[in-house]
Amino acid sequence: MRPLIVRLPNWVGDVVMSLPTLWHLHHHGYALQLVGKRWAVPLLAGCGWPVHTLPGTLRERVHLLRGLARDVRTLDADFDKRLNTLLLTNSFSSALDAWLAGLNTVGYRQDGRGWFLTHPVAQPTQPLHESQRFWNVAGPLTSGRPDGLDARTAAPPSSAMPSAPAADGRPTPNGSAAPAARQAPAFQAPPMDWPTLPLTDDARAAALKLLRQQGLVQDTDNGQPHILPYACLVPFATGTLKGASKAWPGFPTLCRQLVPELPVLLMPGPGPETIQARTDYPDAQTLAGVPLDVYAALLAHSAVVVANDTGPGHLAAAVGARLVSVLGPTDASRYRALGPHVTLIQHHPWPEVDTVLQQVHQAIAAARQG
Repeated sequence: MRPLIVRLPNWVGDVVMSLPTLWHLHHHGYALQLVGKRWAVPLLAGCGWPVHTLPGTLRERVHLLRGLARDVRTLDADFDKRLNTLLLTNSFSSALDAWLAGLNTVGYRQDGRGWFLTHPVAQPTQPLHESQRFWNVAGPLTSGRPDGLDARTAAPPSSAMPSAPAADGRPTPNGSAAPAARQAPAFQAPPMDWPTLPLTDDARAAALKLLRQQGLVQDTDNGQPHILPYACLVPFATGTLKGASKAWPGFPTLCRQLVPELPVLLMPGPGPETIQARTDYPDAQTLAGVPLDVYAALLAHSAVVVANDTGPGHLAAAVGARLVSVLGPTDASRYRALGPHVTLIQHHPWPEVDTVLQQVHQAIAAARQG
């Protein structure tokens, strides 16, 4: 398999939405070497790909990338003769890191970073779901050529830092021309699958231990544990969109109505989220500081998950949980969770609690039927 360095996105939801692309590259013969945030290590543990934690400083990041390239060259003598790095990030700094490390990169051209990309890909001409954007930018790597390059690919980065770029194709002060952005070449690919996240046995065992501590596991005569139905609520959504909060205000009411029917779990992050969980949801069972892989397993075991536009919502969909996705100002066509058991509810400004509760009851009924 051909080694491929992949810079992961910086948000949990975006990493989940990149999974169809990562699996497609894997099945296309690439041995992925992933680089991302520290939490990506447990999150992707079940996929079997090495995940390297991204350091904080420029010097450390470049050192890491150079070290990865040096290691994989022993496995692939043609590593430097083809596109060998995919940027799933949009930042200028991620392109600069890869350029300074001497890598041959493919990524979207934006914010002046096209200078540092071996194969800059033009932004889509129409809005796409983020999963599809990731899928499209990887197109040059599955174009059918054995070296991963097409005839229009620019030469590998030179050792000299380029001067500030001008508009596409116009000469810059030093006489060089800015590389023109290009659409990904046509390639034969199967339809994009749902995001799929396998879980490790360790994550499942840790989740089962937590559920047992919460009184949600019964031992059976055949020795197999029976997990009682429970709901997971994810009421935490940071930030605003066009001045509107991304957090549905109906979560406390929904929790109060669900608690008489079945246990409700909340898994807040540290600090303010934990305080909010224990203050606004006193009847729920709070599990604070759960690692992402165990969090994913707890979502997978649940009867239903209710979430806003958050990383855990995408995570629930990727592990096959029954997800009721409650969206307000979010552009669902670009950022909705994708999965076989996702129910999207979106009204402006927000759906009513009764509307959400009806879908939650349907999901619980389906879970109890097996």
